[in-house]
Amino acid sequence: MIDGPGGCGAPARVASMPSRITPTPRMKLLSRLSIPPIAADLKAGAQDIQWIIDSYILVFAGLLLTSGSLGA
Repeated sequence: MIDGPGGCGAPARVASMPSRITPTPRMKLLSRLSIPPIAADLKAGAQDIQWIIDSYILVFAGLLLTSGSLGA
C-alpha cells in the first residue's frame, strides 16, 4: 500500500473519488434544462437528440480519462 500525505493511504483517496467525478444530479438537471431549447433551435428529432447526448457523453468521458491520467 502506498501511503499518502498524513498516512491516509491510497484506499482512502480512491474511496473519495466517486463523489468527485460523478456529478450526475447536476448533469441531469442541466440536460433537462438544455435539451429542449437545443432541440427547438436545431429542429432535431428524437434520433438527433440521442446523437447530441451521446456526443456530449463521449466528450465528457474523454475529458474525464484525460484529467485522470494527468492526476488532476
